[in-house]
Amino acid sequence: MTASIAIYSVNGTTADQLKQAQSAITSQVDQAWSGSFTQDGTTYNVSTNVTVQIVDSEKAGVQSGAQNVIGIDASGTATNHIDPNNFGRSYDKGVWDFSGITSGQLAPDEFSHVLGLDDNHGNNLSNSFSDVSMGAHPHATAQDYRWAFGPELKAGKTRFNVGDYEGKSFPGVNRGNRHWWEGWTNPQKGNN
Repeated sequence: MTASIAIYSVNGTTADQLKQAQSAITSQVDQAWSGSFTQDGTTYNVSTNVTVQIVDSEKAGVQSGAQNVIGIDASGTATNHIDPNNFGRSYDKGVWDFSGITSGQLAPDEFSHVLGLDDNHGNNLSNSFSDVSMGAHPHATAQDYRWAFGPELKAGKTRFNVGDYEGKSFPGVNRGNRHWWEGWTNPQKGNN
């Protein structure tokens, strides 16, 4: 699987911090989203290769042709998010917190949203509050892989360029075992 990400400074993030984020995102996502899973009796080996480039602005990221354009915010006030691609954009966009990236936990979970997964139930990487996503070395589970790639694999595809838009099971609906009416619960903050 391949994906391209352009990152840019938000709220005064420095050039050195962007370089740190670039390195961290690349290594964390490639490691967390590479592995094996079995579906319908067939074992699939997943290898992920993200390309992360630093750009001057969101506009420059869009012009670069990157599939994902992410602001890196080192202010300590960022709300991590990936905006749904509902308006015909050719890219996904969002903001990620610098300290969360350098902690080793944020990028692998946020990349699950780039793949079109919602915050899911259970002990999976796509559940922000699971042991898997909060551990020292977050890693996609077999269930994460099945949610992310099952429909394409059933269609006989073997290679994917990914993004939130490509990850929708049909327009506007994220994959996984959540339903839009459920909302989600942050055990530290209550319902969101």
